[in-house]
Formats: sequence, structure tokens, C-alpha cells
Amino acid sequence: YTLFINLQHSSPDDSSVTSPPIEQQNQPDDHAEQFMVSEVYHPQFEGKRRELASLFVKITRILKTNNISLEELKFVLCLYPELKNDVTATKSLEDAIVVVRDHTSLINTNYLQAIAEDFDLPNAIDLIKKYNESINEFCKQIPTTHAYGLEFMKHS
Repeated sequence: YTLFINLQHSSPDDSSVTSPPIEQQNQPDDHAEQFMVSEVYHPQFEGKRRELASLFVKITRILKTNNISLEELKFVLCLYPELKNDVTATKSLEDAIVVVRDHTSLINTNYLQAIAEDFDLPNAIDLIKKYNESINEFCKQIPTTHAYGLEFMKHS
């Protein structure tokens, strides 16, 4: 099988790149920019997905512990036009976090960072910082010879 990672732009910072959850696919999705990663790295990517899922669980708990209401969270998230329609329809804190999750990727946690900073949640900020350091270190370890489908240099 081939592991495809789909990239699309969707973040508070237009220069950021996001991707939906990594999936094993027979054919790439034609609606997004993609790159393939050697299946050798599939277990590591799965580990990073688990770390990201855990981060969402912990951030949700922190929001609840700090008595952040759904209305307060909606207010912050509706500041981002790309989230507004989905967030407006949410009926629980968990539903709103699912919207954030759907606009987050392994390498882009900007919305989580915005939530943590806007609500001044130091524990959440620390968790996100540790996750980002971990994912950045992981990405540095993948040699370009294991990423296919991208042109890294043009030969003249």
C-alpha cells in the first residue's frame, strides 16, 4: 500500500499548511496537494496521530476544568470565518472541539494554540508546545529520500 498525506490550506495563518487525518488510500484525493511517505514511517505517523488525539482530550478537559462555556468558545472560534458556519451549529463543548479537530493537522495546531492563549490556559499552552516540539523533531528525522512525489530541487 501507499501512504498519502493530503495537504490543504486552512488555518488562522494563511501561510500554514494543514492536513486531514492520515489515511491509507489506494488512490490519492484529487482535491488537495499531496505527498507520499514511505510505509516504513507509517507506525511513527500513527503514534503522532495518537499524540494529537490525546492532546485534544487533554485540552477539552482543561477547558471544562476552567469552566470555559460553549458560548465563550464559540465566540473565539467564530472569529475565524472558515470555522464560523460549523461552530455556530455546535451544541456542546465537545462538538466545538471536533470542529477544531477537523481543521487541525499533525503539523498545524494553530486553532488549539489560539484557544489556549485566548483563554489564558498555561497548562494547555505547555501541552501544545510539547506536542509541537515533538512533531517538529519527528519531521526533521524523515529524510527526503522517504518522501515521494515532491520535487525538492530542479535540475538544469
